Amino acid sequence: MKNYLYSTSFEKEINIFIEDNISKKILNKYQDYYSSLMVFESNLRDVFKIKNQKFIRSGKDAKSLDKFLDLSDKINKDNISNLICFGGNEVLSLAGYTYNSVGFNKNLLIFIPTNLKTMIVPPLKGSFNLNMNFQEDFLQVDGYPDFLYIDPLLITKNPKLTDKKTFIYPFFLGYINESKYSDLTKNYVKRNNDLDFFDFINNGLSFSISLLSSYGYFPGDRIKSKIFRKNILFKNDIVEIDGFIFLFILFISYLNGFISIEKVEQFLSFLNYLGFNLTNLIKQVDVINNTKSTKDIIIEKGKCKQITITYQELKNHLEEFLIFLRGELF
Repeated sequence: MKNYLYSTSFEKEINIFIEDNISKKILNKYQDYYSSLMVFESNLRDVFKIKNQKFIRSGKDAKSLDKFLDLSDKINKDNISNLICFGGNEVLSLAGYTYNSVGFNKNLLIFIPTNLKTMIVPPLKGSFNLNMNFQEDFLQVDGYPDFLYIDPLLITKNPKLTDKKTFIYPFFLGYINESKYSDLTKNYVKRNNDLDFFDFINNGLSFSISLLSSYGYFPGDRIKSKIFRKNILFKNDIVEIDGFIFLFILFISYLNGFISIEKVEQFLSFLNYLGFNLTNLIKQVDVINNTKSTKDIIIEKGKCKQITITYQELKNHLEEFLIFLRGELF
């Protein structure tokens, strides 16, 4: 078992545990616990079979107002105090938003991520969101889980739980650290049915926690909201958006002289290998007119560097980036 203590800017400490089969221990502890509700992503029906549970379909619909009202009603009717949620980013966000916006006798909010993305880049940014009016993350509340339990065996035993494209997150983390983690990621993409995921996820999680502890957000998070409108984010796969943003971050790093263009091209090659449809996103991206200067994180020779980008700089960078992409893709 590995244990991390993540301290937030709100003076809250979150215990993070990573251990094979820890999900079953949590189930055994809380399934008969008074005033506890287990929330599962619907694709876990055949993985976990317990009583006193609620299944939520994954995807954009999980973060809808209807699902929020339904879960809120269940919490109030059953006098729930502990909310234990198994799922990916959307279902965890629904649980976090509900827990932090509904008035009830709160005790514990526990997350058990069930796919590669949320295991390596966990929901520790201090907010939870719902979609509304066909706009991504239209509603927001502040909050953190109390405990985060990560079970690598969930992926080893159920590889279908993880979309191949989500390997872009550990691959990008390897780029940041100039480590062999990116090369290792390629091996896991090809052979994710017969490899031990414990060390792989633990290393990626360690990188992410360090980033979030230092900056409070992940590289590209700020720029993403400046070049993709909420309705565009809603219409597209957020993993595809993130892959596009990571590539843009690397391109800005190249423009600043911190990495070579070959590194950018190698990253683009991996995106293509994973099946990202960047040509679709090229048509939908644009710098939002009311954008003021924004801070984000770029890469400088194996470490992160926070920079401030003006509206005009961002517009110029994006124009050059799109020229580069069109030259590479068409």
